[in-house]
Amino acid sequence: SVRGGMEDWAYAGSWDHDRVRPCHPNTYGGYDETKTIYDGSSLRVFNTLVETSDDKTPPTNQLGTDEDVFSPRSGGTGHIPRNIRLSLLMADVVQPYLAVRHVNDLPIEDDIVPLRENRARLCRQTRVVSVPKDLANAKIEWSVGGGF
Repeated sequence: SVRGGMEDWAYAGSWDHDRVRPCHPNTYGGYDETKTIYDGSSLRVFNTLVETSDDKTPPTNQLGTDEDVFSPRSGGTGHIPRNIRLSLLMADVVQPYLAVRHVNDLPIEDDIVPLRENRARLCRQTRVVSVPKDLANAKIEWSVGGGF
């Protein structure tokens, strides 16, 4: 890792509040400072850095192909297919989920209940919100979570 890099900033950002300040970006024409204001929960992260190779630009014949990407024993395996498998494994490990909290300011309670059995089509029986077809806009609020 690099001192002061993404790994350090993301780890410390959730508890070292004095060092997390709004940015004043000017790249790409700039953007609203309010988009750079973070709280402790938005900076929680499990960050991984995968060093593909000691060589930052490995030879093309070590990169791999799209042949049977999900098999480590494939003839096309290499740095890229291996890192695709690693990335998918990391997403699987943290078990990401989305929970709907409000629809047009109507609170939705217990949309996702950790460790609850998830039977097929259960939500159609227990959690239904009707939004009129002629409604031009619907406001949906959600949160994203996951973990071991």
